[in-house]
Amino acid sequence: DRVAIGDLYARFVDAVARRCADDLRPLFAAGATVEGPVEPPRTGVDAIVDAMARGFARWEVLLLVPQSLLVYDDEQPVRTRWYVAEIGRLDGDDVLYSGVYHDDVVRDAGVWRFARRRFDLLYARTGTGSLVSPFPEGLDPRR
Repeated sequence: DRVAIGDLYARFVDAVARRCADDLRPLFAAGATVEGPVEPPRTGVDAIVDAMARGFARWEVLLLVPQSLLVYDDEQPVRTRWYVAEIGRLDGDDVLYSGVYHDDVVRDAGVWRFARRRFDLLYARTGTGSLVSPFPEGLDPRR
């Protein structure tokens, strides 16, 4: 299961690097929800993929550099914490974002998929400056 969950994350990284939103479609469960620091939550595969496609259109290049993946597999859904850096060129600016995903993954039709994703930005550097945010308080320490 841990290898298959790791493969789910690898397929996410690959689709993002290619900026191919449609390749994200099979990675999400039907009622999945994605939350980010700026956008309102998106629920459902179509809403998630549409939002990602709009976001990809703004990037010349976007690379995710995974830092670590913690898997807490003693619960259902399986909870994970994934640290990642995002490097690229957004709207003409070189950017570096670093943050953490708090995810719930579920086995759906024999395949691991994202059921819930929350991204918290911890560091951002753009052409105009930088921003540092603390690890979000109030989360279950395992989330």
